[in-house]
Amino acid sequence: MTITRPGNEGCILALHEARSADDLAQVGRQSGSFPLLGIATEDCRGEYERMKAGGVTFRGEPKVEPYGTGVLLEDLYGNTLYLNQEPKE
Repeated sequence: MTITRPGNEGCILALHEARSADDLAQVGRQSGSFPLLGIATEDCRGEYERMKAGGVTFRGEPKVEPYGTGVLLEDLYGNTLYLNQEPKE
């Protein structure tokens, strides 16, 4: 699966399903203790509420930090992702 964001066709995220035993052994551990990737949003709290209601597993609630408002979540395979909203100026 290939994902592009409208207006940002220069950035592509390609997702491939693990099939071999070696690849399957790495699922959920590709990035160690760090998030596999970050996802930018303009409404972290709203996306958190929407996704949580849809059954997404979060590791806490959104926190406001100097670099923005964010929260860790897990994908279907246990990979950690980071949902982040840039601070408003």
